[in-house]
Amino acid sequence: MAAAPQLADANRRTLASWADAIAVGGERPRRRPTRRRGPKPLGMWTPKGHITQR
Repeated sequence: MAAAPQLADANRRTLASWADAIAVGGERPRRRPTRRRGPKPLGMWTPKGHITQR
């Protein structure tokens, strides 16, 4: 019984984010930025792997 409101809210948020991502009126669709890590500097690399700082 308590799961129904949570499921409805999750569905509403999913549909709202989908609607925000749609291209309307010839505009480009909105994209979320990727969450990539930046590259490690090459000076920290050794044949056994990257040097960990302690």
